[in-house]
Amino acid sequence: MGAICTKNSIEAPKQTIKKPQSIEDLTYNPGVFVLQNQQSFHDVYNIDSHVIGKGLYGEVRIGTHKRLNDRRAVKIIKKDNETQESIDMDWILREVEIFKSIDHPCVLRLYEFFDSFDKYYLVMEYFEGGDLYSKISELQRLEESQVSAVMKQIFAGVQHLHSKGIIHRDLKPENILLETKKQGDLSLKIIDFDTAVFISLDSQIKGMMGSLYYMAPEVFDGFYTEKCDLWSCGVIMYALLSGNPPFSGLSSYQIVSRIRKGVYKMDSKIWNNVSAEAKTLISKLLEKDPKKRISAAEAFKDPWVSNCIETRDDQEIERSLNRLRQFNRTTKLKEAIQTFILTQVMMSQELIKLEKSFKAIDSDGDGVISKSELLMHFKKTMAEIEAVEETEKIFNIRQGSKKDCIEYIEFLRAAVESKTWLSRENLQRAFIIFDQDANGVISKEEIVNMLSGGLEIDETIKQQFLEELFSENDHEMNMQDFQELLIEKLSSRKCIN
Repeated sequence: MGAICTKNSIEAPKQTIKKPQSIEDLTYNPGVFVLQNQQSFHDVYNIDSHVIGKGLYGEVRIGTHKRLNDRRAVKIIKKDNETQESIDMDWILREVEIFKSIDHPCVLRLYEFFDSFDKYYLVMEYFEGGDLYSKISELQRLEESQVSAVMKQIFAGVQHLHSKGIIHRDLKPENILLETKKQGDLSLKIIDFDTAVFISLDSQIKGMMGSLYYMAPEVFDGFYTEKCDLWSCGVIMYALLSGNPPFSGLSSYQIVSRIRKGVYKMDSKIWNNVSAEAKTLISKLLEKDPKKRISAAEAFKDPWVSNCIETRDDQEIERSLNRLRQFNRTTKLKEAIQTFILTQVMMSQELIKLEKSFKAIDSDGDGVISKSELLMHFKKTMAEIEAVEETEKIFNIRQGSKKDCIEYIEFLRAAVESKTWLSRENLQRAFIIFDQDANGVISKEEIVNMLSGGLEIDETIKQQFLEELFSENDHEMNMQDFQELLIEKLSSRKCIN
């Protein structure tokens, strides 16, 4: 069954972003560098003819960046769609804004987007593992321990989305992407936000949206909350454990009727080997009354999920924690360039060990590391007094962030080794992106405008960046100059405030 859509949904108003008054007011998150590329898409990418996926409004193909030689997933959306309403720029920008607000290891990353004469192009991460639906088709069903590992990540990702005021509205196995084909590795990303929407949580949204088998009963009435995503999670979990959907029928009418009644069965032989804890969680997710249905945070803390046995690299976790301990307050120049390289230059596969460490430390799965979570992990390797001191020191260093938690990008900036992110190869790749006219040099304006990203920065702040990067007589630099300058300026010992 395909997706069902009506576009008369009610969205929460966009927040007003306060213009930075000084360089210290700048905050660099991954979304800052997700921008519209003004070049022609086909000047930047070669596009594969094979379609690897389809969404409600477009198809997905593999695109290869001509100068970086990176393979990326490209969603291609026709402006004049014969089967749906015409797609306008506001619709695309809404999806882009959703991507920009997300910073979680279980959610796909958007790099950039293009607006051509007849199409929009959204350029995203590419993973070769295929979608969860294909995995179910291949294996028929997963072992319960595997399902628990999968659902734990889905609940974590959904919890993060809901904390940002985002409802996905089309969660299904086709929209869960596996990172790799490696046997036993079920690391995943939630994808496809063309039906997602911003909303103030606990308020209702209007408009029927989603894929029939996974739609919650209240969606058919046209008014619902973020709890519709948890119903979809329940359907996914049921299907993973049994190989069949909980609600099926010979026609759409029959399927809708059964979903509305909310009656499903777990009496076939296959359910004899499923634990009582798993069945209980399904019943909490497939609760017909959305007010009684559990939240993503509650689902993540459910015993069936929290008792999930995962492979952990304790040495890598300890190394990450040690690098957090060595972290010092840095310049905004380093924060900007490091964020750019981590999110626009390096690929998630290169950061997989840090990703797994973050997930292990983030014990409640909300996508941030709290002071209590960090303290708990420090206490495993040191005396309580020392653990408290180290935790307080790290959070005191971060006072400028005005947040009582460590976000995923902050963790990556602190835990990644300089020799990894500040390698000549990564600086070369960053230079290629900065040098958009491909003339072999980048000007002061090009580099400062790129580092400004989507932030509204006045000339005074730009001048501070320029003074830190360039000498008075420099106006542009080539790749070698760029590499040597940044290595000299951004090595750990030289960029502490």
